[in-house]
Amino acid sequence: MSDSKRFTMIGRPPTDNEWAAISARRASAGPLLFVVTSTGIICTPGCAARTPGRDRVRVVADFDEGLAAGARACLRCRPDRLYAVKAAPEGDPVQAAL
Repeated sequence: MSDSKRFTMIGRPPTDNEWAAISARRASAGPLLFVVTSTGIICTPGCAARTPGRDRVRVVADFDEGLAAGARACLRCRPDRLYAVKAAPEGDPVQAAL
């Protein structure tokens, strides 16, 4: 199965209000994440990247749902820093290596 077909099977299409926030690049749209099916990128509505076509947007419930489908975080809006679950600190990596 191709990647773009796999990404169309996750999440759901955006509602009219969600699409308005995505196309207007409104960052204050609340906690909203979407996957661009043609690129496999998880993004937020306020991102400065080019707006995808509505038919290529799938809204996901959380960041982990997009990751589980094989998508990656956008390097412009960095949803991984905003919505990813914070792991427990590992401690000093030098001590761990010794």
